[in-house]
Amino acid sequence: MKGMTFTPANIKLSLDGEKTHTRRTGRSVGLKKINENPDKWTVTPTMHPLVWAFVDVREQERIDVKPYYMPGETFYIKEAWVLDGGRGSEHIIYKLNDPSYCERTTGDIFKLKWGNPMFMPEWSARGFAKVTSVNIGRLHDMTEEDVKAEGLKQDNSGLWVPFEPIEYMAKDLCWTRHDLAFKQLWDSINKKYPWSMNPWVIDYGYKLLEVKKWNLKRMG
Repeated sequence: MKGMTFTPANIKLSLDGEKTHTRRTGRSVGLKKINENPDKWTVTPTMHPLVWAFVDVREQERIDVKPYYMPGETFYIKEAWVLDGGRGSEHIIYKLNDPSYCERTTGDIFKLKWGNPMFMPEWSARGFAKVTSVNIGRLHDMTEEDVKAEGLKQDNSGLWVPFEPIEYMAKDLCWTRHDLAFKQLWDSINKKYPWSMNPWVIDYGYKLLEVKKWNLKRMG
């Protein structure tokens, strides 16, 4: 089974069922080259519903792109984790729920260290989701509904509320527009393909299937 990485805030939203879409630029065949100069490419459907043909007419070049995750596929949510009390324990601690656990528990004999989310094995995961839809498009094409599905919300005054800590975040006019609010969030996470590039992205819709109960003892 494949895993999918998220930022800590996105992990929480996904486990709570409040985030149901994620846009990705990587791990898809051909998309990396296309986003080196995204404006010069046009996309057309192919005989296969999940293969998109990108064409550069001037260079007479074609690149076929297919998603890394397929509709109906189940994936697990990757996050930082550690076995409670060291090797051999059956109880798992997740950094999202107890960030200082390793620091508090480490002694003179052994030292606990958070497992890198990138290399998290399936057996240690608690969250599992199913891909419900796969689409491709430009980042700037996002609608208000798209932004909400990504986890952003509006407060009572109509301002968009971020869920990630952003250094330069302030209650200014940008938070009255869904696209500018998502722009700041996107740029805080995606340094290689910033909003200004308007990269091609694959939009994965997903539905939470299970959060393993035996790993929820420390959730508060």
